[in-house]
Amino acid sequence: MTRSRLVIVMALATTARGVAAAELPADDSGAQLEAAAEDQVVSEVEAPPEPAASAPRTATGEPAQRPRPRAAAGIKGRAGPIRLGLQGRLQVTGGAFRGQGVRRADGALTELAVDGVPTARFSKLRLSLPFSARHRQTFGAALVESRATIDGELRFKPDRSLALTVGAGVGGVRRPDWPDLYQPQQDGGLAPTDRYSYWRRKVRGGIDANPASGLWLHADYLYALVVYRQDPTFDPFVAPNHLVPADHGEHAATLSATWRTGGLKLGVSAAAFQRRYFFTFARDRGTGLTHANAGGLPGNPLQTLRGVEPGLSAEVALQSLGAVVRGGYGFEIVDDIFAGYYSFTGHHPWLALRLRPHARLEVGVGGSLHWRRYGPESYAEGPGHPALRGGERRFDHRASAFVGPRLQLSDACSLSATLRYAGRRTSFPPYEPGVFPAARQYDVRWSFDNWRATLTLAYVL
Repeated sequence: MTRSRLVIVMALATTARGVAAAELPADDSGAQLEAAAEDQVVSEVEAPPEPAASAPRTATGEPAQRPRPRAAAGIKGRAGPIRLGLQGRLQVTGGAFRGQGVRRADGALTELAVDGVPTARFSKLRLSLPFSARHRQTFGAALVESRATIDGELRFKPDRSLALTVGAGVGGVRRPDWPDLYQPQQDGGLAPTDRYSYWRRKVRGGIDANPASGLWLHADYLYALVVYRQDPTFDPFVAPNHLVPADHGEHAATLSATWRTGGLKLGVSAAAFQRRYFFTFARDRGTGLTHANAGGLPGNPLQTLRGVEPGLSAEVALQSLGAVVRGGYGFEIVDDIFAGYYSFTGHHPWLALRLRPHARLEVGVGGSLHWRRYGPESYAEGPGHPALRGGERRFDHRASAFVGPRLQLSDACSLSATLRYAGRRTSFPPYEPGVFPAARQYDVRWSFDNWRATLTLAYVL
């Protein structure tokens, strides 16, 4: 693939690992992927997630993973001509998990989450300040996480068929003392690190239009800046490919059209982005070398990725059965614009079903696939590069699924149970201590099976 070729991508995994004197092979699905997991926790079905901090909603409109608590009326009031409102939600979750991406970790977890949306409306303007704060405590594995976000959004609606939106936000994730897969210790353990913690700032703008009955058009643009906490042992001059922070800036855009008639909704969309890393170097085809070594030749340019994922979606409401069926398909085409090392194409189908057998009981079930095949310039067998585990081209297949009921205990309180699965199969060779890479004691299996079972009590204003 050439540099001038258009890149199509919704998610791309990239890491840089090495030592000063000799570079290690590229591992593009390891600890740094988890570090770059924007808005992802153990609860998410896609693990390890890709560093798509500011990526817009998937082009296919993939749904939430579980039934959401019912929205309540909230608190309303007035201050002269300004209408004020507040909606909020408090959630307490407990459960157990097995596996966290490539991490072979098991344990129990508890999570406390608070979300709210204060609003102020005046004439055709609406100002909203959505915020979210949550803390996850794990037992049996050191994967504690705290996160908080606050956004500001101003929406102008001159008439019923048009709305313009601008906004900005800031958020942070703290992951203290997570075991680092790339810092093995002599006693067999892993050194703790805070380098998976990050700050994210963003600005965005959007437009929604209803030019004809049943037809809705949407477009938005977003720029995000993501800055990670650096590990004390990271040295960009002596070892520029080791423990590299995933700092990056990203432009993202989404276009979509939705047509509704009766109980049927059809959609077509495309999501695109361009992401530039600030410390991660681009890699050569086949070998994955960056040439960014202390005292060596000048390194490759910094990694830049661009792309788009077109998609189709459909939703059918079966009123007689109390069911809603949603599904969609997206096609990923990824191009690493420097040399194609991370280029791939992928199929992305998904399906979700929501049943309501009783007025107070809702059951959700669904799943998705990412079926990716890398290009001819990707990983290749060679000196220090073992053969792929199956096939001549590298592949990466991911599957996720969820199922769970939600019982509405009252107008404001609900109880839900959810079982989630995330699995991955890839031909990328596993890391074995002293074998691959030969100069390191890394122990990483890129293929995995993750499970999570939780019970959540939610209260909404």
